[in-house]
Amino acid sequence: MTFFGNMGQSVANSLRESFFLRRQRFPSFASIAVVLFFFGGIEFVMGAPSPDVAKYDSVMTLWHNAELSLSEQKFQDAANWFHRTIEASSHLDDYDEREWYNGNAAYGLARSHAAMGDTLAARIWLGQALGHHFWQFNIVHSDSAIVRVCGEERIDSLCAFWGREQKWEAPQWNRVFPKVIFPRGYTRKHSYPLIVALHGGNDNYAEFAYHWTSIADEANAVIIVPPGIDRFSPISFAWEFDIARIDSAIIPLIDKTIHEENIDRARIYIAGYSQGGNAALNLALRHPDIVCGALVIAGFNYSTLDNADLKRAKQSGTRIYTISGEYDYQPFVQSLENSKKVCDEFGIPFHFELADGMTHEMPLNFADVFRSAWHWLNDKNSFVSKQQRIKKYTNTLSRRTVNSALLQP
Repeated sequence: MTFFGNMGQSVANSLRESFFLRRQRFPSFASIAVVLFFFGGIEFVMGAPSPDVAKYDSVMTLWHNAELSLSEQKFQDAANWFHRTIEASSHLDDYDEREWYNGNAAYGLARSHAAMGDTLAARIWLGQALGHHFWQFNIVHSDSAIVRVCGEERIDSLCAFWGREQKWEAPQWNRVFPKVIFPRGYTRKHSYPLIVALHGGNDNYAEFAYHWTSIADEANAVIIVPPGIDRFSPISFAWEFDIARIDSAIIPLIDKTIHEENIDRARIYIAGYSQGGNAALNLALRHPDIVCGALVIAGFNYSTLDNADLKRAKQSGTRIYTISGEYDYQPFVQSLENSKKVCDEFGIPFHFELADGMTHEMPLNFADVFRSAWHWLNDKNSFVSKQQRIKKYTNTLSRRTVNSALLQP
């Protein structure tokens, strides 16, 4: 067996050990009041500790600096920032979040060294990334710089090895459920807006949920953060691009929440980052009778918008708010600009914003971004009346008989 094979086998053994140890402890999630929500019932976790804001902010700032350096082609600086991200993330309390940052930052190091033509370092860090559950093999195979510097044969070998490990682990992965964040002082005596927040591709949804812990209070809303419909490892999820599959997961989740919590049916929103932004935009336009607006963060839209859906969205008063970064992947930005043009033609309010200094990321000032978006999405002069929207929602629900079983206690 080669050096990389021996190293891979050693890492695999340690991962098996850590995996079984990890199964014995209760997964942590920090917020004021959190429930694990799933179709079979609700499990309450009350009084969870507040997240260590300084730790998370430090990691996210380091990550931003690394991605910004990559965008500016300052590859050695990027490598240094990714190193520091790994070091800082080691202090996070949650194992899965530490593992996710380790894997993704290691892949960032592989990309940085590949850009500098350092074959040995790129290969080592690619091995480290795979060893830390960065199992998006299609991304690795499609990364031209990684393939050129590391060698296609070596990449095929590494991905094949970790692909076998993935199959071995998959049946033993812990079940995961949507995280539901309630605002402080929540009571069923009052109705609340609902925000369904969708993470990005190859994302850790617990890490994504952290961004929303303060937003529940800011918006005085119930927030649901579900895991993606595709799972690549114990810690990473994705939505892919099949809107119908996403639809069949998210719309029943909304129905279930409405019938178990006191939700204002006239104020249901979907937010999404990156691949989740693609889903949020399309779901809002497909279901204007349910969803009154979408917040798209560093997103894109590779789907063709249906004219009939767009006409209904116009009639229902659907609003779309998007924000992307000046350093974001330009085809993503262009796709949103194109979507805005289409929505403008149909008279659908579509806010497009390009933020200075922002890469493809959740913005560091997300609380401020959300505050602006929330104000715009809740423009009272644009609202279809609450009675009209509830009537539309009720009529739609009665037609979706496939979901009727979900409404039973």
